[in-house]
Amino acid sequence: MSIAYLLGAGFSRAVSDHMPVMNDLSKQITEHLADRQFGNVPRVEEFSNDFEAWMTYLSSDEPWLTESENLRNRAAFYEVSAAVASVIIGAQNRVFSESIPAWLTTLVHEWKYSSSTVISFNYDEIVEAAVQTALRDADEPRNTNVYPLPLTPPDTRFPQGLSFGSSGDLAFHLLKLHGSVNWHYSGLDAPTSDPIYLFSGNSGWTPRTEYPSHQSARPDLLVDKSPLIVPPTSVKTAFYGNKILRAAWRLAASALESAHELHVIGYSAPESDLLVRALIGTQFSGSKVVCVNRTDSAANKIRDFFPTNREVVVESVHGVPKYVQDFLPDAWINCVNNSSGDHQSETILNLATDSNKTVARGYCTLCRSSSLAPSTQGQLPHHRCPCCSSMWRGTTSFYYVRGYATVALNGNGQSLYRTNQ
Repeated sequence: MSIAYLLGAGFSRAVSDHMPVMNDLSKQITEHLADRQFGNVPRVEEFSNDFEAWMTYLSSDEPWLTESENLRNRAAFYEVSAAVASVIIGAQNRVFSESIPAWLTTLVHEWKYSSSTVISFNYDEIVEAAVQTALRDADEPRNTNVYPLPLTPPDTRFPQGLSFGSSGDLAFHLLKLHGSVNWHYSGLDAPTSDPIYLFSGNSGWTPRTEYPSHQSARPDLLVDKSPLIVPPTSVKTAFYGNKILRAAWRLAASALESAHELHVIGYSAPESDLLVRALIGTQFSGSKVVCVNRTDSAANKIRDFFPTNREVVVESVHGVPKYVQDFLPDAWINCVNNSSGDHQSETILNLATDSNKTVARGYCTLCRSSSLAPSTQGQLPHHRCPCCSSMWRGTTSFYYVRGYATVALNGNGQSLYRTNQ
């Protein structure tokens, strides 16, 4: 069964209350601009509580305005985009200063093992950081790429050499349809073939320094670029001339068309977001939607995405941790070297939540009798189990990363997926 995942701002808020939802973002951007004395940003007072309408107004050529007024709005749009990036980076830095939630570790494992497509409307790097933290091998940082799009490393602009990024396999497909704080472009008037630059900055669950210096050892590579921030508006034609961003939407449509189920996490389904309503309503061909939100209002709105003659079951789940515990496949991690049959089998969620004391005492949660060998060799500090080669990360807290020889089983003992890398 194929499941497509769709993430909204409520997903990041479920990771931490530090992450702003849309109403919070409007207020924080206004305060950020005031602190930096950007008093020339038009219509701050009128749109201070409506980020979506404000960004739409600034990015559009309004017919009642003069050419010079529209150009002032366009300049202000880039200032607001930079403010969005700064506010988001500041919020996610507070998140990265805390421990990664166990349910998030579980979820990215599931996306990896099932080769899922994850469609996101969020600007932050929380999913990418979780992947780089929870799926990275202790010896080699492979299989932590998630962008299926041809994003360009900034060092390709450096005249003394070229870098074409990693050619490793994707952990899963992450499609960020509204851009990202670590994506940069040449602006709304750029040619359709203009590259989108991926500035990776820090990796893993670690804070980033504020834009733009966090993105590269060569800050001058950013001097003529702006963060690619697409407001969740009903009119987005100015943004979607870029062929790479259009490709992301096409890949999202293809994933929805082939999915049997759609799991919507933290997306409030605003009535003004006509483009997303059309995307889901016309492209999703499955029969079930699982809507994960704090209330039932989003599920009720998503029912209206589909015509009355479509039989689509929309199920509501309150809270992301409950969803991860109740809806993900019943996958058990088991040591493949368990010839005696006395080794422990655990779910990924249990490994992420209950392993601290066991691993801290020097024993693998899967192979209770095997002493873990601490090591700082390779990319990350880790402990390795000599029996099953499971990796355990952490200093004061530990969690399962990914073993070279582990197998995941469902409740009937059937193999769901296997890693042997």
